Amino acid sequence: MLQNISNIYSVNIMIHFKTISELDQADGFPPPENPLFSLNVIENSSNALKNKEINCDFYIICLKKLKSGIFLYGKTKYDHDMGSMFFMKPRQVLTVQDIQLKEKGFTTDDITDVILT
Repeated sequence: MLQNISNIYSVNIMIHFKTISELDQADGFPPPENPLFSLNVIENSSNALKNKEINCDFYIICLKKLKSGIFLYGKTKYDHDMGSMFFMKPRQVLTVQDIQLKEKGFTTDDITDVILT
């Protein structure tokens, strides 16, 4: 199903991910050992930084220091010049445009309600 996801990223359509494995595969990471949790290191060469608009059925937490580019949450642009830690809840829209990192970033995906307890 996701074999040609890189072609989808070049088109301005929203992509919905139902599982963490789908998102990891699309971003070029190996499938997680546990289907409920994933932790990945993001570098400038990562598919996770390519132009795209996504939403998903799970929580995402990211830590990044941006050199350039735009993260939009819904229709709102936020300043990430000094680095950022952002949280994305299920069904929230995230748009990524022309991201370049100052250094490696980290992302974790969690499908459980552990974050809320």
